Amino acid sequence: MKKILVMLSVLAVMLLGCGKQSDSDTERRQFIEILSEDNQLVGIMEDSKSIEEFTKKLDIESWEYCDHLVNDAKLRYTYIGYEVVEDPFYLEDNNPYIIKSSMELYEAGSDFYIVDYSMDYIDIAIVTKSTGKFLCDPKKLNIDSKKTADEIISKWNKEIEGLQNIEEDTDEDNCDFDREDEIFSEDEVKKTSKEQRLDIMDSENQVVLYSTSKISEITDILNNLSMSEWKEIHEIPDRVSTEVNMIHYALKRKTAKHKLVKVCQEILYKDEDNYYIKEIIPNNGTQKKDYIKYYRIPNKTAEFICSLY
Repeated sequence: MKKILVMLSVLAVMLLGCGKQSDSDTERRQFIEILSEDNQLVGIMEDSKSIEEFTKKLDIESWEYCDHLVNDAKLRYTYIGYEVVEDPFYLEDNNPYIIKSSMELYEAGSDFYIVDYSMDYIDIAIVTKSTGKFLCDPKKLNIDSKKTADEIISKWNKEIEGLQNIEEDTDEDNCDFDREDEIFSEDEVKKTSKEQRLDIMDSENQVVLYSTSKISEITDILNNLSMSEWKEIHEIPDRVSTEVNMIHYALKRKTAKHKLVKVCQEILYKDEDNYYIKEIIPNNGTQKKDYIKYYRIPNKTAEFICSLY
């Protein structure tokens, strides 16, 4: 799978699904497997409306991300989501595949924690007591304690020709630009977020010098940044001047709200001989902190950025 932008992937995480896939009217093939602390099956939730209600009660926007679990945290339940990705919009080789994501519920005193394995790194969050108590009582959910994950997946394999094996939902597309010398198509860029915006601001980040929401123009910009020639460095040198800020926006992940958020900021610097980029991937609730990298970039990249305004 091609890596495009850390912040733009919108391939749905199963546990955050809402019963429909893309814009089609076809219900998702999806279910949630619930395991006890000793890894025994509690039950399977397969009904779309039940999954949608379950998702709402997770109250994801209230999660407070933290660095680690406390020492006395005890595993209570594991929730594993499975989904068949069938929408051609998300397929690279026209073959549907099963995606899997999981989260663990821990309890420590009166506090509850979620360990979320749906990213390419592990997220840990403190959740509200109401969410924790809700997840601690899965038998009250609309579940089938007799059905198994293997049975459902076997049924899917019979129903869907060419169904691929389970792919762990590590959000590989969410890692970074694949800094190889490749050209992105509009479809590839749109796949990461159907709505985007790219702004170029002045050195003080106050004045908009350029702005576009057209996927075609954003694609053209990405293809002219010559990222395969960027060289990662330890830090930006002293005595540089700030030229501009380039800010990329996309639809916010892990929320049903239709909202564009900042997903990448690239600050362009210049000294007497070279240009540099400070790349900031902000924490929008899907990671524990901002991610920052520094690069020395080709003069032609800086000149292209400056030519846009």
